[in-house]
This record gives sequence, structure tokens and C-alpha cells, in this order.
Amino acid sequence: MKNIIKQKYPPLKLMMTIAFSLPYTIQAAIPCKSAENSQAFFECSANYKKDSDTSLKISYKNLEKRIATQYTKAPDLKASLTKKLEDSQKTWTILRDSECEIEAFIIETGTLAYETAINTCNAERSTTRIQYLDSLFPD
Repeated sequence: MKNIIKQKYPPLKLMMTIAFSLPYTIQAAIPCKSAENSQAFFECSANYKKDSDTSLKISYKNLEKRIATQYTKAPDLKASLTKKLEDSQKTWTILRDSECEIEAFIIETGTLAYETAINTCNAERSTTRIQYLDSLFPD
């Protein structure tokens, strides 16, 4: 299931110039080759974010299962590690959201350009987090 993003959004990392009705041009790495206007880019970025959020939740749940399996005989350690994981995920989510707001800072809030930038940043950060979570406590 973690490959949802890879299947729908191949890692092309092609920098595409998105011209919106703002007085400048915004460049964003959006994995949608067929988007031809700002609305299409926005819709693609929203789907990219949604898919990455789904994959992130799956990765997190799978990590919880791996921890539960590996620490069956040490419930205190399991509880401690699970708490640290929860705290880490909450902190990481705040960091991700703040970093994405910084990246989109020069774009007018509430515009398609802003939402597209936030969605894309969020999805890219989540994809990196998925790789990290999947690497922890392998089976």
C-alpha cells in the first residue's frame, strides 16, 4: 500500500513553471504531467497530498504493529517506545506544516497557488517520512 504514491506519481521531480494570476511565476515540483492550468495543478496536488496522507497513516500503523510484535515480551518497553513514536509523529507533523508554510510564504494565502504549494510540500515531506517509518524496526 505504501507504493500508492510511487504508482500514481512517479518520482520525476520535474520542475514545472505554474503561472497563476499572481504578479510572479511559481515553480513547484508537481508530479502531474497532464495538468494544463492552475485548477488542474491544484486538483493534482490535492490528490497527491491525500494519497501521501493515506500512505503515511498505513506506514505508521504498520510500524505500530511491528513494535507490538517485537516487544510482546517487554510490555513496559513497548509502551515507552509507542509513546515516543506518538510524540515524534505529533512533533514531526507540526514541523512539516510549519516548513510548508515557510515555503509558501511569498504566495498570497487562500489562492490556488498557495494551496497547491502547501499540498505539494506536504505530500513530499510525508513521502520522506513514510520512508523513514518503514525503515524502523524491520521484520
